[in-house]
Amino acid sequence: MTNHGCRFTWCVNEMSSHKSQRLEHFADVERVPATGSSLAGISRGQDTQFTEIGVSARFNEDIEAAPTVSVNISGGHPHVDVEADLRPDEAILLYNALGAAIQQAIEGTNLDPARVTAFYSQEAR
Repeated sequence: MTNHGCRFTWCVNEMSSHKSQRLEHFADVERVPATGSSLAGISRGQDTQFTEIGVSARFNEDIEAAPTVSVNISGGHPHVDVEADLRPDEAILLYNALGAAIQQAIEGTNLDPARVTAFYSQEAR
């Protein structure tokens, strides 16, 4: 998908008829499964949609001071749909906290974050 000729390479907005449309930027949502607690309820025949976490960026230059990172959690049992819009500094704090939690969670295991990342990065291609 091509964008409206803007300076953001991540922008997928194709609308450009009006200035307000050219000032609105958004990225495709990248969704990842989050099955750690999503299996509860499957054996009871209830909603079996797995929880997903979606991450995206957006920026409306008309009304926002800076781009935002949007995190959406949806699906699972019971069905949830929650969204948080983070300023870049808040998103960095979340990124750092996730990294620290990952390191703590895999400490003492055979998991290698670089190997796992490389595997899933190749799968997306």
